Amino acid sequence: MGCDIHAIIEIRKNGIWQYIEDLPDIFLDRNYSLFSILNKNVRNYCMRDGFSEKGLPPDISGKRFRFVSQKDSLTKAYNRKDVFCIDDDGNIVSMFDERMRTEIDVVLYETLKNIAAEKQGERYRLPVKDEKTQRYFVQDAQKIGAKFVEKKYSDIYETLDEFNCQYYRYQWYEEEQDFGYYEVDFTATGFLHSASYLTLTELLTKVTSPIHEKTFSINKEFLNEIERQMGGLPETLTLIKETETDYEVAFVEDPCDTYVQIAYNSGVEEILKIKEKYGINNDEDIRVVFAFDS
Repeated sequence: MGCDIHAIIEIRKNGIWQYIEDLPDIFLDRNYSLFSILNKNVRNYCMRDGFSEKGLPPDISGKRFRFVSQKDSLTKAYNRKDVFCIDDDGNIVSMFDERMRTEIDVVLYETLKNIAAEKQGERYRLPVKDEKTQRYFVQDAQKIGAKFVEKKYSDIYETLDEFNCQYYRYQWYEEEQDFGYYEVDFTATGFLHSASYLTLTELLTKVTSPIHEKTFSINKEFLNEIERQMGGLPETLTLIKETETDYEVAFVEDPCDTYVQIAYNSGVEEILKIKEKYGINNDEDIRVVFAFDS
């Protein structure tokens, strides 16, 4: 099961914490490495030096965390393209319609299984195996005068409600459609966990150079041979200077850490802009409050 973050930004004015709408996108993205910095107890597979978990602040301004509302999620799916099997009248034919099933032998099954079968003149979908009888089938659209075409869901369903009722079939909670927030009563829902909060002062302590380099010297003939065999030097290796026999080089030890640090730094930079926007003078007066789902 995946893990997502839910967060809000608060500012303190006249000694009282207030919720604001602003929130850096990075605090909505699923980024496990970033999670492990914000809370070292969450998805910390690489044992990063993250912040300790503190729980919800006792003076939290509200009781909701940001999330993508059901309507927002549905709307995005409604406008997304997908491949449909369409008959001559423009109706969707179920991928598992028995009329499309054509039995094939195991040799053809193994052949089709390893190629993009749906690209064969929009005729076949990828083959399926009936585990009980050890029989093999393809879904042949042309058999019933249909074809596979790419369309948006909005081309198929006239309204978002129709799309939800006939395709997604989500139970609809009207109160979730406007504000797009989760309640944070953990004991009642058991949904969110590992809550914590960090002021800008704390966040700035983890802002470092995103490049973790190791410098060393390497024999020129050896490096030239490496470059010849690889068709070039890796992007993580930089030549600094050369002597008669050697090159001094810098090598990024963990490119993944570099990308994580860039993401983290960009989030902190956005909070610095939010601080300026709201006229906050003290880094202790702006904070991100967050929790995770499993």
